Amino acid sequence: MVLQIIGYTIISFFAVYGLVQFICYVWDFSYDLNILRDKVIYTIVGVKNEEDRIEAIARALMWKALKNDTGIADRRLIILDFDSTDKTKEIAKRIAREDGGIKIMERKELLKDMESNL
Repeated sequence: MVLQIIGYTIISFFAVYGLVQFICYVWDFSYDLNILRDKVIYTIVGVKNEEDRIEAIARALMWKALKNDTGIADRRLIILDFDSTDKTKEIAKRIAREDGGIKIMERKELLKDMESNL
């Protein structure tokens, strides 16, 4: 009899604890949605001589941005080219023309942009 009471007490404790954790999780998730609703999130990917993989990388990252469930209003992808000697930059420019959320930058351009914002 005593073991049954102890067992039910333990089960009840974890049930209440789980319910409280669930309420806290939902509250935290909704609070984060309100903070991020009107923000722009940038993903920066540095590439050099990646003509074989750049299209798959860019499309996968943009799919991740489109499929986002965080409520962020705007997600963008910046492909940063580190002086590629193959067709990486041309392929990235073609993808950027197809998808407005992608921007192509070179290392020098990024450094100049960073210096102007300091």
